[in-house]
Amino acid sequence: MVDILTGMIITSIIISMVFYLFTSVNKQVYTYGQVRNDLNAFLLMKSDLKRQFEKNENEIVGIPGGISIIGSSIDLNYIKEGNFLIRTEKNSRDTLTTTLTQFEPVFVKNQFGNPTEKISALNVSIQMDEQNLSCYLVREYGPIETINNSLLHEF
Repeated sequence: MVDILTGMIITSIIISMVFYLFTSVNKQVYTYGQVRNDLNAFLLMKSDLKRQFEKNENEIVGIPGGISIIGSSIDLNYIKEGNFLIRTEKNSRDTLTTTLTQFEPVFVKNQFGNPTEKISALNVSIQMDEQNLSCYLVREYGPIETINNSLLHEF
């Protein structure tokens, strides 16, 4: 009887250690998956914004709470609502990230130094795993755009 009781105690100790190890590994895998999903969402958001900033046919202007990208076949709005970055296009609405900490457009300045409605850069940051990930996107306006703006303000 004592041998059976000793065997059951040792078996229960081994089973509890295996169960603890299984739950610890499962928690770490879940945490890793969550970080990976957040990082993928950030990278997709960054590549989407970068693609829009690099297209010369699109005009990027500031709107209340965000930016609007207007082109011949596109009309996108990116709006910061709390910690969310919402992308709207026609009748669709999509949440790009839920951990947004910074979404600051930099406006083009005219010859007098006053900001216009056009966006020259965008600073985006998210909070992930107690760290800030950020990207800085720049919209290049060519010399023709600069000349046209200066001629427009001369008259």
